[in-house]
Amino acid sequence: MDEMMEETRIDGVGDNLSSTSVLTSPSSIHRQNSSVSSSVQMKLNAAGIYDAHHLYKNCKKEMDHGRMARRDEKGNHYKVHCVLQYRLPLEEHLLDEILEVENKSYEEVTNVLSMATSSTSSEVRQAYRRKYFEEQLEANFLLKSMEQSISDMEKEADPEQKEKFQDDYNSTKDAHIHRSLILEKEYADGVHHIDVYVKIYCPLPVLLREAEKARLKLPVNSDKVGVRVGKRQSANFHRMSTVFKNISNSLATVAGSVAGPVAEASGTEFNLEFKVSNFNKHISSDDPENFFTQAQELYLLSRMLQRRRYGPVEASNSYNVRAGIHRLLHKKTYSKCFPLHDSDASSKGRIVGTRSQLNNEWVAWKNWYRTQPMNKIRGYFGERTSFYFLWLGFYTRWLIAPAIAGLVIFISGFSLQDSPDITELCSSNKTMCKICSSCEQWTLSNACDAYRYSYFIDNHLTVGFSFFMCVWATLFLEFWKRRQARAAWHWGVNSLSESEPQRPEFHGEEDIDEITGLLQKFYPSARRRRRYFITFLTVIVMLVIVILIVIGLVAFRVFIREVITEKSNASNQVNDLYTLAISSSILVIAIVSFNFLYNIIAIFLTDWENHERQSDYENSLASKVFMFQFVNNYASLFYVAFAKTSVTTRPDRMHEIFGYTPDSCSEYGCLIEITILLAVIMVGRQAFDNIKEVFVPEIWGFINKKRNKYVVRSGADLSESTPPWVKQSIMAAQGKLGLFGEYWELLIQFGFITLFINAFPLGPLFALINNIFERRVDSIKQVRLFRREFPFVASNIGVWQQLLLYISTIAVLTNGFVIAITSNYIPRFVYESNHNTLAGYIEERYSYFPPDNCYYRGFEEDGQKTALYWQIFTARFAFVIVFEHAVFLIKYIVAVIIGDIPGDVIKKMRTEDYIIQRIVDKSLENDVVANHQVETPITSWRNSSLL
Repeated sequence: MDEMMEETRIDGVGDNLSSTSVLTSPSSIHRQNSSVSSSVQMKLNAAGIYDAHHLYKNCKKEMDHGRMARRDEKGNHYKVHCVLQYRLPLEEHLLDEILEVENKSYEEVTNVLSMATSSTSSEVRQAYRRKYFEEQLEANFLLKSMEQSISDMEKEADPEQKEKFQDDYNSTKDAHIHRSLILEKEYADGVHHIDVYVKIYCPLPVLLREAEKARLKLPVNSDKVGVRVGKRQSANFHRMSTVFKNISNSLATVAGSVAGPVAEASGTEFNLEFKVSNFNKHISSDDPENFFTQAQELYLLSRMLQRRRYGPVEASNSYNVRAGIHRLLHKKTYSKCFPLHDSDASSKGRIVGTRSQLNNEWVAWKNWYRTQPMNKIRGYFGERTSFYFLWLGFYTRWLIAPAIAGLVIFISGFSLQDSPDITELCSSNKTMCKICSSCEQWTLSNACDAYRYSYFIDNHLTVGFSFFMCVWATLFLEFWKRRQARAAWHWGVNSLSESEPQRPEFHGEEDIDEITGLLQKFYPSARRRRRYFITFLTVIVMLVIVILIVIGLVAFRVFIREVITEKSNASNQVNDLYTLAISSSILVIAIVSFNFLYNIIAIFLTDWENHERQSDYENSLASKVFMFQFVNNYASLFYVAFAKTSVTTRPDRMHEIFGYTPDSCSEYGCLIEITILLAVIMVGRQAFDNIKEVFVPEIWGFINKKRNKYVVRSGADLSESTPPWVKQSIMAAQGKLGLFGEYWELLIQFGFITLFINAFPLGPLFALINNIFERRVDSIKQVRLFRREFPFVASNIGVWQQLLLYISTIAVLTNGFVIAITSNYIPRFVYESNHNTLAGYIEERYSYFPPDNCYYRGFEEDGQKTALYWQIFTARFAFVIVFEHAVFLIKYIVAVIIGDIPGDVIKKMRTEDYIIQRIVDKSLENDVVANHQVETPITSWRNSSLL
């Protein structure tokens, strides 16, 4: 009989798992080299916390598949949705107090937590919170009410009273069904502590009720709900829609399908808000186990974990509710809370789940050229992560056209190598004035190679390419809005109205909310405005510091040039290249270092602002980081493009600062210097970020593994014997900011390829190559390296879309001014227009300085500006006006013509509204005859013997 009871407990049938009357002897569960003594094991077992090896003695396969030892009424093992982790000390006296709490009743725990003051230690107080929270999760307090109703029914003789007790019993049972989660505990003994894992399973009836509360949209078939959708349209409308559809399809060849297919629903499938009463009308109702995606199940579970209480309602204030797993994590009551990956990442493992499928179909490097399985990604990670990868794929494919165009423009520079001005400069014997205090005079022909190379990036095609990229940025954003809207509709999040909970870090004065009637934290608006003002001043000061640092780096560059010139016998051009290479490398190191520092400062300031909602927190943080990073990454480029070009090379007008001559553009112009800076900063920074993104999670995983120091059974292999929740607990966490860093990295890249595209036509090509690796690296992190996170519902990419719009607008201004001021295009164009050739251009470009018998760059004669200078000045001014107005006009026209939402999606959204209204009307008509009960998973559970 004892052996049968032991077998039952090991297999975890029903609620016998938590029974202390069927515990095995300590010797049967003792493990070699275990730091937990037999007496401690007995106490843990008595508190319902079991050793995994003993718990899964006869169902090892279920443990490998991420399932509980407990079984439902059909004999199936419950799967594990998520895991809570906390640690128990090894000190016996403290451990005894904590385990004693585990054995207390719900009423006893409530009484202790209701006391304003308590003599218990912080660890024991945490144990009381855990016990109360877990009781709330399991809703065990309702079972006593059910038992009381049964007892009252048995004692009561009056039929009316008996019926009343029966109604009480049924309502309490329904409440239990809609609230009760399945919990199972096990421990893993370490060297300095005991790790406890609370495995949680959320039954389908609970998910269904929560989905209705969340107003989750799920697919239905219009035929299944008994609503016919009309498809008639006028002949004129049909012809017009066909024309626009053909245009749209031709553009979608490049734009619409670039991010990976989002499988469209058939013509009769639509997304409607879920209601339990309409369960059978949804498409997946025939397969209840797969009614929700994994991400939807975890999202609904996270909502419940945020609302369940960890302490009773205070008697003195019935509005005060202490609730939410995030607050418990913030209080260190639990150390971790994470959903479980459904399988090993490797397909060679014993389990094949969505994770291993994504690893094979998406993450593997062999799939770098394939479209992404967006619906599978969304079903596993949720909408927020899916929108990032959808945008990354869309952006990557859109880079193909500018990458090819930039490569063609760069190659076309070979055809311009025989330009008359190149020949004239390379054969010139002009002696050039020295450009720094330690420099020597030099011959203009020494700049021949550099001037020749400048034609690869500074020619008439780059003007058209700049115009193209400005319009490209607008088209990219407009078509992304359409793709985003289509995905949002297909995923049922287009009309998302998510009610965000307060951040656990939010603090303020407690007061009753006028809307909910509950006690909530409020932060005085006057104090908030004061903090915003102080933060604003701090940001301004920090931006000034950033600019001063950039100026310091420029001054350091001048110092390096002077040192190299003094100690080198090479030509000025060679010394300039050495200076540029060294200063660019130092600049990359400085940018990466200061980025890290500025991010810390931005996070500190945003934390200090005390935002109530997570979305407000992220938007505020993104705005600060945008200002810091914009200045830090682009300030040196703006200096070279606009400030450095204004430094004169005429000897009598040159000024020294602290004994050094300010930096000026070389004879081949500043544009090629911007090219080198962009290449070094962009490529170097992206390479560093990708290496960091791969190795940092690996390092954290290794550190976590060393910190835990799990004791492995003698002769057992860690990968074979360790439960999946233990292995996944030591994986690196993604962090509370989620994909913030990934978005920001690509936002900076977007700025590099749009703000100064005429200086670096190969920028889109390097961005394309980087993004191919970026998509692989980010997918590897999500699938292989990171612990799984609770999904977030989102309908777009958030604040990043607005920041992309800001950069695309600034890009119009920068490209116009770079072409007009920094580039040699306008001077050559004006001269060629006057003379129909560039022959003689070099002679006009350089002016003679008699005192030093040398030439300097400038359209002057006897110290006065020539007529050609004023023609060039006028042309530059006119070009900026025409270029910017033309681009802004086209951007506006494109934004007006291309709607944010595709026409067919608008039609489907209207159809959804029509179907909803028809369902409501039919429900009202059928109210009289709707007394029969529809069989749903909830009614089937109500009639089952689960309880």
